[in-house]
Amino acid sequence: MSDPCQRTRPPANGTPARQHRRSRVRTSTIALDRVQNVFTACRTHSRLELPALSGYLLLKLAHVLLAVIAIGANLTYALWLRLGEREPQHLPYTIRSIRAIDRRVANPAYALLLVTGAAMALTSGIPLTQAWLALAIAIYLAAAALGYLVFGPVVRGELAALERGGTGDPEYLRSRGRARTLGVVTTAMVLTILALMVVRPG
Repeated sequence: MSDPCQRTRPPANGTPARQHRRSRVRTSTIALDRVQNVFTACRTHSRLELPALSGYLLLKLAHVLLAVIAIGANLTYALWLRLGEREPQHLPYTIRSIRAIDRRVANPAYALLLVTGAAMALTSGIPLTQAWLALAIAIYLAAAALGYLVFGPVVRGELAALERGGTGDPEYLRSRGRARTLGVVTTAMVLTILALMVVRPG
C-alpha cells in the first residue's frame, strides 16, 4: 500500500495552469512580432514613396487648387452682376467689387497657374512642344492679352458711364453688351484650356 503522507511528484510538464500561462506568453510574443513587422514595412514603404509625393504631386495639388480659385471666381461674376442689376443704386459697388476680386484673387491665381504648370511639365518630362500643351499655352496667352488690352478698358468705361448717367445711359448699355460678350469668350477660352489639361488629346 502507498503511504498517504508521501508527496506526489509534479508532472514533468508542470500543472495545466502553468502550461496555459506559457501558451499565452508564446501567443503574445508571436502577435508582437507581427505588429513590429507591419510597422517596419510601413516605415520602409513611406521612405520609398514620400520623395515622389513631395515633388510632382504637391505641384499638381497646388495647380488644381489655383485653377479652382481662378475659374471659380470668374464664374461668380455673372451672378454678382445679375444681383446688382436688381438694385441699380448698388451696381457701381458691385462692379468695383468684381474688379477687386479679379485683380487680387483671380489674376494672381492665373499667373501662378502658368508657373506651376510649367514646373509640372519640366518635372514630369513633358515637352512644351506637345500639341495639346502648346495649344493650351497659346490660348492662355491669348486670353491674358484679351483681358488686359480689351476686357479691362471696356469694364472701366462701363463703370464710368454707369456712374455718370446711370443704367439708362447709352454708353453704359453699349459697354455692358461688349463686356458680356467678352466675358463669354474668355470663359470659353479658360474652359477649353481646362479640357485640354484633363483630356490631353493626342
